[in-house]
Amino acid sequence: MKSKFLFNIFIYNFVLFFLYTISYSEEQFILEGKKIKYEDSGKKIFVKDEVYVDNLKGIKIRSDELVYDKSNNILYIKGNIKLTDELNQLVINSDEIEYDRNTNNIISKKKN
Repeated sequence: MKSKFLFNIFIYNFVLFFLYTISYSEEQFILEGKKIKYEDSGKKIFVKDEVYVDNLKGIKIRSDELVYDKSNNILYIKGNIKLTDELNQLVINSDEIEYDRNTNNIISKKKN
């Protein structure tokens, strides 16, 4: 019981650190998920289970999994995607999208 409590505290702190790191990048956005894994010296971030992205400019995305490639600033998102663009009053449902944060282009690779 105590080890599970300590593990939960560790995960909570890790997620907070991750959100803090993301929020001080050049272009701010929020990235959340239950499972987060870093690879390639932090250049690739893998997020699974209840993924949530908010670009802080009206676009919110929920999905099953995501890969964030920091080197080219692209989010590869898969599984039960619901993208909401509040500014344009648009909702997109898809199985796979690519979100280029440099150009703000969103490409739906597969549709339901």
